[in-house]
Amino acid sequence: MTTRHRTKLVHEGDYVAEVDVELIDSNTGWSPYLSLDDAYKLDDVREALRGLSDRMSQQENMRLQLLAYAGNADTSASAARRLSLSRALAVRSYLIENGVRSTRIDVRALGNKSTEEVTERVDITVVER
Repeated sequence: MTTRHRTKLVHEGDYVAEVDVELIDSNTGWSPYLSLDDAYKLDDVREALRGLSDRMSQQENMRLQLLAYAGNADTSASAARRLSLSRALAVRSYLIENGVRSTRIDVRALGNKSTEEVTERVDITVVER
């Protein structure tokens, strides 16, 4: 049995989230499959996005800030920033295509300037004005 890490996109309503999961390959049947913990993680993300979608449709004063990260300490700053911008714009495009007005989304490409362990991500921050 082998495992491999992958990033899965979870779509829920008008929103999308990247979730890191571990796929498990086995020679004895269904393969690859998720661990139970990763399946619960995906469900939790879907539920959170559903709640965020509901709040966005009910409150016109809400905005989203997309904070995108990419690369690690070995990646050049400019390459990491370009990759994080590409990632943020992909999420932004998806949101716009699914009904969120572009004027309610702010994008920040932060490259490899993360103190978190997972650097390949887009964080969605809700800002109320």
